[in-house]
Amino acid sequence: MGEGSASSPLQSTREEEKSLLPHPDDLRAIYTPVLAWTNRNVLAFGLIIRIALFGYGVLHDALLEVPYTDVDYFVFSDAAAKVHEGKSPFERKTYRYSPFLAWMLLPNETVGKWWGKALFVIFDMLVGKLVGVFLEAQAGLTKRDSALLLSLWMLNPIVVNVSTRGNAEALICFFVVAAISCLYAKRGTAAGVFLGIATHLKVYPIIYAPVFLFYLAEGGVEFSLLTLSVAKVWRLGVGVMKSKQAWLFAIGFALSFSICTYASYSMYGDEYMEEALLYHAKRTDHKHNFSVYFHLFYLLADTDLGALVSKMCFAPQFLITAAIGFATFKSPALAMFGQTLVFVAFNKVYTVQYFCWYFCLLPLAAAEARLSRRHVAVMMLAGGVSLVLWLAGAYQIEFKSLPYFDMVTAASALCLLSQCYIAAVFLRHRKME
Repeated sequence: MGEGSASSPLQSTREEEKSLLPHPDDLRAIYTPVLAWTNRNVLAFGLIIRIALFGYGVLHDALLEVPYTDVDYFVFSDAAAKVHEGKSPFERKTYRYSPFLAWMLLPNETVGKWWGKALFVIFDMLVGKLVGVFLEAQAGLTKRDSALLLSLWMLNPIVVNVSTRGNAEALICFFVVAAISCLYAKRGTAAGVFLGIATHLKVYPIIYAPVFLFYLAEGGVEFSLLTLSVAKVWRLGVGVMKSKQAWLFAIGFALSFSICTYASYSMYGDEYMEEALLYHAKRTDHKHNFSVYFHLFYLLADTDLGALVSKMCFAPQFLITAAIGFATFKSPALAMFGQTLVFVAFNKVYTVQYFCWYFCLLPLAAAEARLSRRHVAVMMLAGGVSLVLWLAGAYQIEFKSLPYFDMVTAASALCLLSQCYIAAVFLRHRKME
């Protein structure tokens, strides 16, 4: 047939089918926004993972003997049941938290036992949202870099596991990150209120208060303990006293902490003071945990020497965290990350939930540091090796009842050294204005 002849019906049909298929450029236009590294996508993916694990946890607990739910959640839930019955949450043995936590879980008795877990997952997501907003406001940070840093919280398997198993750490992390966000916005009162609530829920955020005060005072000169002088301390103190925002922070902190604490005491009296506050000052744990002190307390359990050592353990914690605060308060998020790493590393008890305390600050600190790929690789190697060694030893103790205490003690010491190294790298390579 000639070139100008009409095409066959079969040929026409194929051409029509071909025209119905989307063009590759159209596909890229559809999928690129979905697959791109953006804060929105990281938050969405993180939410999907949490919903999936939340649902899995419900099925797991219903079908299997060993629960997915963490033992702490059963303590929270039982305490809420006591409150529902008109009793004190502290009647539940080992409940050593703010009574407001038990009150927040009251719907466990009416809506369902899953309520508290859902609440913690919501706060987990709110932490991610606050971190994302903070990162987006950082000058010089690309959308991709912002999303990658956000993923350190949102896609962190430890964080996801902790919240979906029913631990309340995301609640404390929310108030800490909210306080930081207000600090950078120079909203002293709000920063104080949020940090005061965080300190009521868990005492450790009190270590951040000097950083907040010094940063809000402006004009203060950072110094290390090696360059400590009366003149520098005096100048910093005068700056705090003259700063309106520092005063507003102090007032906000004092009001929120005292109101929450007084309300708790007025409801539950000395029982609250003993279980929720004083207990944590004298607490030790001779069961294996990440703390470098655990084996020592195991050997000195129920002795006067053990009690003395327990008190002495506070000295390195507070000296080093104070030193970091004085030396780096002009980079608050990075200073707080370093303080938390060291505080947790030197703590008398160190469980996996405590990882969340510094993981929520990690994206913020990374945005204030100039880290090379080599730095990141070495830090990941140091932290990863110590963690793997500890888990290997703990497995032998927990599941095989084998005496691997020396291995776990050595791994705990390596954990401490690796965390101090990570803190030092961050602090040394912070961005200076």
